[in-house]
Amino acid sequence: MSFKINFFDLMWLAESVIPPRPIARSACFDSFSDVHYHAMTERERKQFFEHVQKCHGFTLENEQCQHFYARFNPKNLYRVTSLINGKQTEHICYMFNEKYHVTSKRWIVNDYIKSVTRIHDNLGITL
Repeated sequence: MSFKINFFDLMWLAESVIPPRPIARSACFDSFSDVHYHAMTERERKQFFEHVQKCHGFTLENEQCQHFYARFNPKNLYRVTSLINGKQTEHICYMFNEKYHVTSKRWIVNDYIKSVTRIHDNLGITL
């Protein structure tokens, strides 16, 4: 089931679910990086990123907050091309703990990476 939420309501919701919180709220916080990130415009991502970092409780000592920071940081965005069983696929990823993550729980295994391009300010820089 999906529904629309006003962007500013989403920012207020974020304040109430910053970890550490009970599991349901914690899962909601993960969904910002894993689901809602992809529905936002670049401008909304930047605004959301800046807002959440200022919220009470947000700390880079918490692993969920680290994932959020890594996902929404515009300087940590990569286009990763993988080749698995002869099938080439392009993914938009973020770097976390030396891995190119698709979501907080999924990343591209290095053996399958064909190429990586860093995305920043609409410029592609091949690594």
